[in-house]
Amino acid sequence: MRSSRSLLVLVAALLVVLAVLPAAAQGNSTYYVIVTNITRHQIFKPVMAVSHDHDVHVWELGQPVSPAFAQVAEDAIPGDLEAELDATPGVTAYAISEVPLPPGKSVVLELPVTTPFDKITVFGMLVTTNDAFFGLQAADLPYRRMKDSHLAPAYDAGSEENNELCEFIPGPPCDNLGVRHPDGAEGFVHVHSGIFGIGDLSASTWDWRNPVARVQIQVKQ
Repeated sequence: MRSSRSLLVLVAALLVVLAVLPAAAQGNSTYYVIVTNITRHQIFKPVMAVSHDHDVHVWELGQPVSPAFAQVAEDAIPGDLEAELDATPGVTAYAISEVPLPPGKSVVLELPVTTPFDKITVFGMLVTTNDAFFGLQAADLPYRRMKDSHLAPAYDAGSEENNELCEFIPGPPCDNLGVRHPDGAEGFVHVHSGIFGIGDLSASTWDWRNPVARVQIQVKQ
Protein backbone atom coordinates (compact mmCIF):
# COMPACT_ATOMS: atom_id res chain seq x y z
CA MET A 1 0.00 0.00 0.00
CA ARG A 2 2.78 2.38 0.95
CA SER A 3 4.62 1.81 -2.36
CA SER A 4 1.43 2.45 -4.34
CA ARG A 5 0.82 5.69 -2.45
CA SER A 6 4.43 6.78 -3.10
CA LEU A 7 4.00 6.07 -6.79
CA LEU A 8 0.85 8.18 -6.92
CA VAL A 9 2.67 11.05 -5.21
CA LEU A 10 5.53 10.79 -7.72
CA VAL A 11 3.15 10.80 -10.70
CA ALA A 12 1.31 13.81 -9.31
CA ALA A 13 4.59 15.67 -8.83
CA LEU A 14 5.63 14.94 -12.41
CA LEU A 15 2.33 16.23 -13.73
CA VAL A 16 2.81 19.46 -11.79
CA VAL A 17 6.31 19.89 -13.26
CA LEU A 18 5.02 19.34 -16.80
CA ALA A 19 2.25 21.84 -16.21
CA VAL A 20 4.60 24.62 -15.18
CA LEU A 21 7.34 23.99 -17.72
CA PRO A 22 7.28 26.32 -20.72
CA ALA A 23 5.70 24.87 -23.84
CA ALA A 24 9.13 24.64 -25.45
CA ALA A 25 10.26 22.10 -22.88
CA GLN A 26 7.36 19.84 -23.79
CA GLY A 27 8.08 19.65 -27.53
CA ASN A 28 5.84 20.53 -30.48
CA SER A 29 7.07 24.12 -30.42
CA THR A 30 8.51 26.62 -32.86
CA TYR A 31 11.81 28.39 -32.36
CA TYR A 32 13.34 31.48 -33.85
CA VAL A 33 16.95 30.97 -34.92
CA ILE A 34 18.60 34.37 -35.31
CA VAL A 35 21.97 34.41 -37.09
CA THR A 36 24.16 37.51 -37.10
CA ASN A 37 27.23 37.82 -39.32
CA ILE A 38 29.99 39.29 -37.13
CA THR A 39 32.81 39.21 -39.70
CA ARG A 40 34.17 42.37 -41.33
CA HIS A 41 33.88 41.35 -45.01
CA GLN A 42 32.75 37.73 -45.41
CA ILE A 43 29.19 37.04 -46.64
CA PHE A 44 27.19 33.99 -45.49
CA LYS A 45 25.08 31.98 -47.94
CA PRO A 46 22.95 29.96 -47.50
CA VAL A 47 22.01 30.13 -43.82
CA MET A 48 20.47 26.84 -42.71
CA ALA A 49 19.06 25.56 -39.43
CA VAL A 50 18.13 21.93 -38.74
CA SER A 51 16.20 20.44 -35.83
CA HIS A 52 17.03 16.80 -35.18
CA ASP A 53 17.47 14.12 -32.57
CA HIS A 54 20.76 13.33 -30.82
CA ASP A 55 21.72 10.62 -33.32
CA VAL A 56 21.93 13.00 -36.29
CA HIS A 57 25.20 14.72 -37.22
CA VAL A 58 24.98 17.09 -40.18
CA TRP A 59 28.77 17.16 -40.05
CA GLU A 60 31.35 15.90 -37.55
CA LEU A 61 34.69 17.37 -36.52
CA GLY A 62 37.53 15.15 -37.66
CA GLN A 63 35.34 13.35 -40.21
CA PRO A 64 34.70 13.86 -43.94
CA VAL A 65 31.57 15.77 -44.95
CA SER A 66 29.01 14.25 -47.26
CA PRO A 67 29.16 15.26 -50.94
CA ALA A 68 25.90 17.16 -50.40
CA PHE A 69 27.34 19.15 -47.51
CA ALA A 70 30.49 19.82 -49.56
CA GLN A 71 28.32 21.57 -52.15
CA VAL A 72 27.13 23.96 -49.45
CA ALA A 73 30.63 24.58 -48.05
CA GLU A 74 32.26 25.01 -51.48
CA ASP A 75 29.59 26.71 -53.60
CA ALA A 76 26.67 27.66 -51.33
CA ILE A 77 24.41 25.22 -53.22
CA PRO A 78 21.95 23.55 -50.79
CA GLY A 79 19.69 21.45 -53.05
CA ASP A 80 21.37 18.08 -52.57
CA LEU A 81 21.72 18.65 -48.82
CA GLU A 82 18.02 19.45 -48.55
CA ALA A 83 17.26 16.13 -50.25
CA GLU A 84 19.69 14.38 -47.90
CA LEU A 85 18.03 15.92 -44.85
CA ASP A 86 14.59 14.95 -46.16
CA ALA A 87 15.78 11.34 -46.29
CA THR A 88 17.55 11.29 -42.91
CA PRO A 89 15.70 9.60 -40.02
CA GLY A 90 15.76 11.78 -36.94
CA VAL A 91 15.63 15.11 -38.79
CA THR A 92 12.54 16.98 -37.61
CA ALA A 93 12.70 19.95 -39.95
CA TYR A 94 15.02 22.47 -41.52
CA ALA A 95 14.80 26.11 -42.54
CA ILE A 96 16.90 27.94 -45.09
CA SER A 97 17.62 31.48 -46.23
CA GLU A 98 19.39 31.76 -49.58
CA VAL A 99 19.55 35.56 -49.40
CA PRO A 100 23.21 36.58 -48.87
CA LEU A 101 23.83 37.67 -45.28
CA PRO A 102 26.35 40.53 -45.25
CA PRO A 103 28.52 41.58 -42.31
CA GLY A 104 26.68 43.18 -39.43
CA LYS A 105 23.28 41.91 -40.56
CA SER A 106 20.97 39.24 -39.16
CA VAL A 107 18.47 36.74 -40.51
CA VAL A 108 15.65 35.04 -38.62
CA LEU A 109 14.63 31.45 -39.38
CA GLU A 110 11.59 29.66 -37.91
CA LEU A 111 12.16 26.05 -36.98
CA PRO A 112 9.68 23.55 -35.49
CA VAL A 113 10.75 20.91 -32.99
CA THR A 114 8.76 17.88 -31.87
CA THR A 115 10.37 16.75 -28.61
CA PRO A 116 12.15 18.48 -25.72
CA PHE A 117 15.22 16.42 -26.57
CA ASP A 118 15.66 17.81 -30.09
CA LYS A 119 18.92 19.54 -31.04
CA ILE A 120 19.46 22.47 -33.40
CA THR A 121 22.34 22.71 -35.88
CA VAL A 122 23.03 25.94 -37.78
CA PHE A 123 25.53 26.63 -40.58
CA GLY A 124 26.30 28.50 -43.78
CA MET A 125 29.16 29.11 -46.20
CA LEU A 126 31.64 31.98 -45.94
CA VAL A 127 31.39 32.66 -49.65
CA THR A 128 34.80 34.25 -50.27
CA THR A 129 36.63 31.05 -49.36
CA ASN A 130 37.27 27.66 -50.91
CA ASP A 131 35.23 25.61 -48.41
CA ALA A 132 34.72 27.48 -45.14
CA PHE A 133 31.44 27.48 -43.22
CA PHE A 134 30.28 28.80 -39.88
CA GLY A 135 28.71 26.19 -37.67
CA LEU A 136 26.82 25.60 -34.45
CA GLN A 137 26.43 21.88 -33.96
CA ALA A 138 23.67 20.10 -32.00
CA ALA A 139 22.79 22.95 -29.64
CA ASP A 140 20.37 22.14 -26.83
CA LEU A 141 16.97 23.80 -26.77
CA PRO A 142 16.70 26.65 -24.25
CA TYR A 143 14.52 24.80 -21.75
CA ARG A 144 14.87 27.00 -18.71
CA ARG A 145 15.76 30.24 -20.45
CA MET A 146 13.58 31.59 -23.18
CA LYS A 147 16.62 32.55 -25.26
CA ASP A 148 20.13 31.13 -25.67
CA SER A 149 23.02 32.87 -27.42
CA HIS A 150 26.02 31.09 -28.97
CA LEU A 151 29.15 32.24 -30.78
CA ALA A 152 29.99 30.05 -33.78
CA PRO A 153 33.45 29.66 -35.36
CA ALA A 154 34.37 29.07 -38.99
CA TYR A 155 35.17 25.49 -39.93
CA ASP A 156 36.94 24.06 -42.95
CA ALA A 157 34.92 21.33 -44.68
CA GLY A 158 38.17 19.66 -45.77
CA SER A 159 36.68 18.92 -49.18
CA GLU A 160 38.66 21.41 -51.27
CA GLU A 161 42.21 22.74 -51.22
CA ASN A 162 42.54 26.18 -49.64
CA ASN A 163 44.42 27.68 -52.60
CA GLU A 164 42.59 31.04 -52.30
CA LEU A 165 42.42 31.24 -56.09
CA CYS A 166 39.47 33.10 -57.60
CA GLU A 167 39.00 30.30 -60.12
CA PHE A 168 37.55 28.17 -57.31
CA ILE A 169 35.74 30.74 -55.15
CA PRO A 170 32.03 31.59 -55.61
CA GLY A 171 31.85 34.85 -53.64
CA PRO A 172 33.00 38.37 -54.48
CA PRO A 173 35.32 39.48 -55.97
CA CYS A 174 35.70 36.09 -57.70
CA ASP A 175 32.15 34.91 -58.53
CA ASN A 176 33.19 31.52 -59.91
CA LEU A 177 30.47 29.07 -58.98
CA GLY A 178 30.69 25.30 -59.26
CA VAL A 179 34.43 24.96 -59.89
CA ARG A 180 36.29 22.90 -57.32
CA HIS A 181 39.82 21.72 -56.61
CA PRO A 182 39.72 18.69 -54.29
CA ASP A 183 43.40 17.75 -54.78
CA GLY A 184 45.23 18.70 -51.60
CA ALA A 185 42.07 18.88 -49.49
CA GLU A 186 42.46 17.82 -45.86
CA GLY A 187 39.64 15.28 -46.04
CA PHE A 188 38.01 16.10 -42.69
CA VAL A 189 36.27 18.95 -40.89
CA HIS A 190 38.50 21.15 -38.74
CA VAL A 191 38.65 24.70 -37.41
CA HIS A 192 39.46 27.02 -40.30
CA SER A 193 42.75 28.90 -40.11
CA GLY A 194 41.59 31.88 -42.21
CA ILE A 195 42.80 33.63 -45.34
CA PHE A 196 46.59 33.93 -45.75
CA GLY A 197 46.82 35.88 -49.00
CA ILE A 198 48.55 33.03 -50.85
CA GLY A 199 46.32 33.31 -53.93
CA ASP A 200 44.04 36.02 -55.25
CA LEU A 201 42.54 37.11 -51.92
CA SER A 202 43.99 39.81 -49.72
CA ALA A 203 44.27 38.65 -46.12
CA SER A 204 43.84 42.22 -44.88
CA THR A 205 40.39 42.31 -46.48
CA TRP A 206 39.02 38.76 -46.37
CA ASP A 207 40.62 37.18 -43.29
CA TRP A 208 38.79 36.83 -39.96
CA ARG A 209 39.31 35.77 -36.39
CA ASN A 210 36.91 33.31 -34.80
CA PRO A 211 34.10 33.45 -33.88
CA VAL A 212 32.35 34.60 -37.06
CA ALA A 213 28.65 34.34 -36.18
CA ARG A 214 26.28 34.87 -33.27
CA VAL A 215 23.40 32.41 -33.15
CA GLN A 216 20.43 33.05 -30.86
CA ILE A 217 17.79 30.40 -30.28
CA GLN A 218 14.50 31.70 -28.92
CA VAL A 219 11.13 30.16 -28.23
CA LYS A 220 8.46 31.69 -30.44
CA GLN A 221 5.94 33.36 -28.15
